Amino acid sequence: MVSRLRSLIAAVAVLGLALLPGTARAATGDVSVRGVETRDFPQIGLTVSTDQTTSVDASHVRILENGVPVKVVSVDPLGGTGQKVDAVLAIDVSNSMQGQELQTALAAARAFVVGVPESLPVGILSFAEQPVVRSPVTDDRASVELAVDSLDATTTQGTALYQAVVTGSGMFDPQSGAQHNLILLTDGKDTVGGADVVQAIKAARDAGVTVYTIALAGSDADATILHQLAVRTGGRYQSITPDDLEAVYSGLALELSQQFVVRYKSKAPYGVAVSVEVQLPFGTASTRFLTPGLANLTGQDPTQPGEVSQGSAATSNAAIAVIAGLAFLAFLNLILLLQSLREQRRRETQLRSRMPGEVAAVWSPEDGEPKPNQWIPKAISDMAERTASGTRAGGTLKRRLGQAGWALRVGEFLAIVVAAGLTAAVGGFLFFGPPGAAAGVIGLVAPLAFLSATAAKRLSAIQSQLADTLMVVSSSLRAGHSFLQSLDTATKEISEPGATEFGRTMSEIRFGRDVDEALGSLVERIGSRDLEWTVTAIKIQRKIGGNLAEVLEGVAATIRERETLRRQVKVLSAEGRISSYVLTVLPILLAVYLSFINPAYLRVLTTTRPGLIMLSGAGVLMVVGYLWMQKIVRLEDV
Repeated sequence: MVSRLRSLIAAVAVLGLALLPGTARAATGDVSVRGVETRDFPQIGLTVSTDQTTSVDASHVRILENGVPVKVVSVDPLGGTGQKVDAVLAIDVSNSMQGQELQTALAAARAFVVGVPESLPVGILSFAEQPVVRSPVTDDRASVELAVDSLDATTTQGTALYQAVVTGSGMFDPQSGAQHNLILLTDGKDTVGGADVVQAIKAARDAGVTVYTIALAGSDADATILHQLAVRTGGRYQSITPDDLEAVYSGLALELSQQFVVRYKSKAPYGVAVSVEVQLPFGTASTRFLTPGLANLTGQDPTQPGEVSQGSAATSNAAIAVIAGLAFLAFLNLILLLQSLREQRRRETQLRSRMPGEVAAVWSPEDGEPKPNQWIPKAISDMAERTASGTRAGGTLKRRLGQAGWALRVGEFLAIVVAAGLTAAVGGFLFFGPPGAAAGVIGLVAPLAFLSATAAKRLSAIQSQLADTLMVVSSSLRAGHSFLQSLDTATKEISEPGATEFGRTMSEIRFGRDVDEALGSLVERIGSRDLEWTVTAIKIQRKIGGNLAEVLEGVAATIRERETLRRQVKVLSAEGRISSYVLTVLPILLAVYLSFINPAYLRVLTTTRPGLIMLSGAGVLMVVGYLWMQKIVRLEDV
């Protein structure tokens, strides 16, 4: 808000100075950016004009992109690139111009015709009650000078200002590919009608015409309208005295003649608004444009710096919002698909737990390995499996996959992690440039974090079922059933995810595995301390005897009390856990938001060595702070 207010105050101040009589721009030292070429991005071509005759090479040019110096690749004259330039002089010949003012204007027009190269075509247009084409755009200097001389003492009533812009824009050949310029001189406001300022601006922009407006100081010219005509078409407005008119026309002739193309290598990412400042020994100019990518989606023309400077940021943000919305919908669709697959897998697992013959087709009781997934290339998963086999991390990952209930081998999951990291790195590079490749780290960590969260959620669900499961087993034992019959009854009565795990244990026992080993494998797969105590009590009872139903009821009561305490601690620590999430995610989201709204604000952190050091240090401290806060709010399971 503060930056926008400052920009508004600056714009008002500039406009106020333009309205004062005699406040013309200097006839020397003017530098402007006439066009931006982004076809070879990240190499950018800037067409720069100046009213100085001094030669310019790469050593004389300094370019700041979003406040950061960039490398200048080359500086070439505009004529050497094959780009043509033409111009039309539109001169007000209404009655108010009669006398010395018109004579001065015609003298200035002659100076302009003489000042531009003979290869630069020029056209002459006069306007009063209606515009009249005195000479088409041609390189025949004799006919152009004759057309200027024909305006002497030819004044009539009325000022068709807007129609003059429309007619002048139509004088250019749209197929020539040249740089079109309309230089309009007037001392009054539009009095005829037939066209308005919006139509005039649209005609100029559709024809690719840059309008330079000149008002004679002390006249009835509408400075606001003339300023709008110039700025909205990439030109410039000047309010001058008649004595300065010839110097201004000569300066414009030099500007059109002295143009060169500066090429530099951009550091900006794709699809963002870029602010560029060109610094020369005799002047400075700036412009804004939109880098390729989102420009094609929004229909903006990045070669029109005047227009892009007003709306490029908003357009870029709107396009980014659309892409973010589509990405969110795609992510939501993926989550719903995974949820559907998970529900389907749950139903299939529940059926298989009641059909021991089918369970053998999915799980091998000897090693507990799931069958290979067909949608993951076997060569890649086998290579990752061999790399992880025998390592401590591989064993931990294998247990974690079992705790999450995922039918994936370690190699298959590692293949998914690598694919996610590469996808995130490529996507970050395409959207945010080289710094965005760091998103690959997020892609690598995200599957591991999702696995950990799923395993913790599943463990919590099993622990909440454990007390009720033990009560079902105890009731069945009191009814006279054996322990295995009671355990089988509980497997059929309880819901997921406990039904799957206990059903797998019963299947292993049916396949001939020792009861104690099967129960130990159940504890190892789930990783629950409460379940470990329960299995320990069952093993002791099986060795020394006793009333197992009473033992299980006592264990169930203890587990229920522990679960109540665990939930109370979770409620009391909720604020701390939420704070850790917010304090970790908020800086990241704020950085992403600022990179879209004001890329130059964070450019120092991503393009300079001290900034990268500070950014890395901040990332490390954020990770340490998150782990520290999680350690504080986590309940030790003892």
